[in-house]
Amino acid sequence: MRSILAARIINVLDESGMTIRKAQEATGTGTADFSRIRHANLGRFTIDRLMQILNRLDQDVEVSVNVHPRTHPRPSLTIPAPT
Repeated sequence: MRSILAARIINVLDESGMTIRKAQEATGTGTADFSRIRHANLGRFTIDRLMQILNRLDQDVEVSVNVHPRTHPRPSLTIPAPT
């Protein structure tokens, strides 16, 4: 999910021709963070933070989650008691 949002941020910047400095002014996000996003170093970013950046870049973000029951049994591991 984070990589999808980061890719969209990069696309918005590239398509608009927005410089990192302009993106920083528009979003309040530091230039170093945009560099991290561009290099897919996303460990410091939550999904919420990436969504906020997109919102501040005038993008609507919609997330959908689908939950389904499992169709196969969960694997189990049995460890014998020591003798």
